[in-house]
Amino acid sequence: NSHLLVSNLNNYFPEFKYIHTIRHGLDMAYSSNQHQLYNWGEMFGISRPKTKSELPYASFRYWVEANRRIIELRDKIGKEKIYLLNFDKLCQDPINEINMLVEFLGVDPDSSALKEAYSIPKIPESKGRYKGNDLSGFGREDISFMTSLGFLF
Repeated sequence: NSHLLVSNLNNYFPEFKYIHTIRHGLDMAYSSNQHQLYNWGEMFGISRPKTKSELPYASFRYWVEANRRIIELRDKIGKEKIYLLNFDKLCQDPINEINMLVEFLGVDPDSSALKEAYSIPKIPESKGRYKGNDLSGFGREDISFMTSLGFLF
């Protein structure tokens, strides 16, 4: 939910840095955790789903709009303030992704802290949970946006 406050944080804390973690949009569409959709979806023009079958489509639309908004905000206030962290890449290549994150933060952790950080990310069992579902109802532009962020379809 913190992504909703980034603009305000920028206004009040000029030196702030924000790390925006993004998971695969279709995995999120089939997640059992839909709190953000229900809490904030209407703020992004997304109506609450009326049926269970509508839920993945509404959830994915929320994912697209929320991430599109943070990217537009990053373009406006600066890449030095907002970092987009691809969760899948973090789990697949933690050394590279953590090194880039450390560079963004401008910190110099000792080697034991880095080694420990490298060992933390793990690929969750839920990765790929969207596979096996009928994906034909998802919009092409939304899928294209997702793949532009480095997520496979």
